[in-house]
Amino acid sequence: MRIGIEANSLKNEAGTGVLTRHLIQELRARGHEVIEFAHDLSSTGPARRSSAQRWMNGLRQVFWTQVTVPLAAARRRIDVLLCPAYVGPLLSPAPVVVMVLDLTFLIEPYTGDRLYMRYLRRLVPALVSRARRVVTISQSAAAEIARLLPAAAGKIDVAYPGPGEFSPHPDPPPQAGEGDLQGPHPNPPHAGNPATLMTEGEGDFKYILMVGTLEPRKNYPRAIQAFQIFRERGFADWRLLIVGGRGWADLNLETDVDRLGLVEAVRFMGRAPAATLATLYRNAQLLFYPSLYEGFGFPILEAMTAGCPVVTSDRSSMAEVADGAAELVDPLDPQAMAAGLAAVAGNPARCAELVAAGSRRAADFSWERFGGSVERALTATRPGRG
Repeated sequence: MRIGIEANSLKNEAGTGVLTRHLIQELRARGHEVIEFAHDLSSTGPARRSSAQRWMNGLRQVFWTQVTVPLAAARRRIDVLLCPAYVGPLLSPAPVVVMVLDLTFLIEPYTGDRLYMRYLRRLVPALVSRARRVVTISQSAAAEIARLLPAAAGKIDVAYPGPGEFSPHPDPPPQAGEGDLQGPHPNPPHAGNPATLMTEGEGDFKYILMVGTLEPRKNYPRAIQAFQIFRERGFADWRLLIVGGRGWADLNLETDVDRLGLVEAVRFMGRAPAATLATLYRNAQLLFYPSLYEGFGFPILEAMTAGCPVVTSDRSSMAEVADGAAELVDPLDPQAMAAGLAAVAGNPARCAELVAAGSRRAADFSWERFGGSVERALTATRPGRG
């Protein structure tokens, strides 16, 4: 097939960017011609734009999606247009397959940029009604789509992604300036600098790892409070390492850390290269992923692939992805989250159980299977198919 793909999500380092990169690779490996449509209206420039700037940039992107993409699709004579990150043209010369990864914009709209959430609330239901197929990444998300977007009935496909960007290989040798993470418990990184992973004069320590963009949906304020309670329950020498770039909102997490007296125990590492993140997973005592809502939750599988036990939320797709191979907690209750952390950190047998179960669960997912599932949805748009 000659597949056009709305490829602006490739600019993202995580989430939709990971999905789109692997999807293009898999479709090309299966012999399809994949034509990428992308613009240069990226979110570069000042981190805090004025309202007028945001509106103008948004209008340009809407014009590109609704006018430029259909014209380009017609010119390139594509067989099907794949939109892997929610947005796509309402009128298209080719059948449209849209990927709706979650319904944050309907279920948890306060956790994202308000202007963008309003745009998705208007666009996605209309796009879903016109699309030939709707692909999502978990049964949990599929059920929500069927319930909240009735126009999707009868045309929803589930394509489980692979295990994030994690590569199940031995630790790579440390690069210059990265320090040494080869021991069981690395020394803490300097805050905000993922390339510098050693601080002289500090001994080995045990740490909990959190991975995810610093934005409201990831539930960091409650997680940090839970970590403080956890330390008070006999784990005072443990640390918390947080890996992720800043999202759309300023959460003032450093203020929370200071208020709770955790300045020496919590490190914000910013974004980390894939090799560094893989090493952090392998050396962590556990991954803490108490997000409020996810369509999937890549860090869960990344940690399981690395042999790292997982403590995650008991709701949406996170419980589905874990499927009994993680400790589940209520993400709205810091006390319950602290108890979950202690149940794993303080129990070697439970920890070993989760590592073994996680390894088995991670084996159920692969990018090859993901590509095959999306390919079937694309093929169903052809005449006489589906």
